[in-house]
Amino acid sequence: MAVLFARVVFSQDIAKKTETTEFKVYGLCGSCKERIENASLIKGVKWTEWNKETEILKVIYNPQKVKVEDIHKAVANVGHDTDLIKAEIVS
Repeated sequence: MAVLFARVVFSQDIAKKTETTEFKVYGLCGSCKERIENASLIKGVKWTEWNKETEILKVIYNPQKVKVEDIHKAVANVGHDTDLIKAEIVS
């Protein structure tokens, strides 16, 4: 019984420290999905998932460790536009 209680308390502590956000990330394929999700997994991000059909990236993060703008920047740095930041064209 004590182990179950500890898991519940630990889960509640994690939930208190994290927030969830969603934003548009423009991409086309499975390779984009992998690149977007990997790029968004910066320090402070706990989980990400990009939906190819809706082009929505869902992110669970710790706002004390990372800003949402930093996640946008990380995704734009690998070549994908977001609602907030346009990726730079590399020639």
